[in-house]
Amino acid sequence: MPSDTITFARTSVNGVRLHHAQAGEPGRPLMLFLHGFPEFWFAWHAQLQEFGRDHFVVAPDTRGVNLSDRPARLSDYRAQAIVTDLVELVQALGYRQCVLVGHDWGGALAFAMAITRPDMVHKLVILNAVHPWTFARELCHNRQQIDASAYMNLFRRPDAAATLLANDCAWLRGMLADPDGTAPRWFDDAT
Repeated sequence: MPSDTITFARTSVNGVRLHHAQAGEPGRPLMLFLHGFPEFWFAWHAQLQEFGRDHFVVAPDTRGVNLSDRPARLSDYRAQAIVTDLVELVQALGYRQCVLVGHDWGGALAFAMAITRPDMVHKLVILNAVHPWTFARELCHNRQQIDASAYMNLFRRPDAAATLLANDCAWLRGMLADPDGTAPRWFDDAT
């Protein structure tokens, strides 16, 4: 398929169906792109087109995101379950290894897969994420990192959804705002 053509598929892995975008020709080296939070496959649309010229590129929506299945139990969202999804996705696509690219929380998942299944990672590309051991150390000893990471606790609270949706999604709008506080051009009522 031409590299500018992005197609979509669903693949059953580890008890869930993962939705994924893909470009390029199957059989070429696999590049697996992992999105961050709050993102989904579309964060990689330009990269799918670019790298699809000489790779088979796949950008899954991780479990619970966009069009992938949403398991009901909180424990189903642990990193190891998601890494197992990714390992099984690579295998279901007919590959034994991939170039693994992760951004933000996708970077954390990419590190986890590279650490637990190094045999499946031909190359590792991390964007906007720190090595998990360094991050853990800084969370224990660096006040600036502790403060910078405090927002993550919001997502663990029982009232997280209500807080995020309150005041016409004011918290989320603030998080997505440009540095000057204005909404980005792409952000409108449809998004």
